Amino acid sequence: VTNIIRHPVDGFEEIRYENKGSYADMFIIMILYAIVSVASVYGESFIYRDGASLDTVNPLMTLLIAFLPWIVVCVVNYGVTTIMYGEGRFRDVIIGGAYCHGPLMLLSLPYALLTHMLTLTESGLYNIMGTLIYIFTVALVYFCIKGVHGFHPVKAFIVFLLTLVGVAAVALLFFIVYGLAAQMFDFIIQFGKEMIYLV
Repeated sequence: VTNIIRHPVDGFEEIRYENKGSYADMFIIMILYAIVSVASVYGESFIYRDGASLDTVNPLMTLLIAFLPWIVVCVVNYGVTTIMYGEGRFRDVIIGGAYCHGPLMLLSLPYALLTHMLTLTESGLYNIMGTLIYIFTVALVYFCIKGVHGFHPVKAFIVFLLTLVGVAAVALLFFIVYGLAAQMFDFIIQFGKEMIYLV
C-alpha cells in the first residue's frame, strides 16, 4: 500500500505487467479498510457527529458503504475499458481498486480521532484535511486507470470521466428500482390490510 501511495504510476503498472499484488492482498486491504471505517465512525468526537448518539450508528450500513462503491466502480470501469480497448484484466482492476483505498485505510482513523483535539470553530481545518484525503484517493483511482490499462494521460482522464458517469447511472438506476420496490411493498401491505378489514 505504501509503495502505491509513494509511487502510484509505477505501482499500478506493476500490478498489470509484473503481476504484483494478489487476491489475498486485496482481501486484507479491504477488510482492514472496513474495520477502520467502522472504528472511525465510533472514534469521531461527539460534537463532530452533530450530537448524534452512537446507538444510532449502523455498523452494517457502514460496511456496505465501504464495500459497495469499490465493487460498482470496478465493474463499471472494467466495462468501460473493455469498450475503450484497455489492457487491464478484471483481476488487475479489482486489486488496483483495493489499493486505491490506501489513504482512507491509513488516515481515516487518525483523522476521526483528531476531532477530540479540535473545537467546533476549527471545523474548517478538519473539513479541508478530509477533502485532501478524498482528493488523494480520487487521484489514485485516475493513476490506477492509467497504469492498469496502459492508457496515455488524456485517454485515462476520458475513461475516468466515463467511469464516473457510469457509476452515477448505476446509482440512479438503483434509487429508481429501490423507490419502485418500496412503493410496491407499501401497496401490498395496504392491500393486505384492506383485505383483512373486509374479511
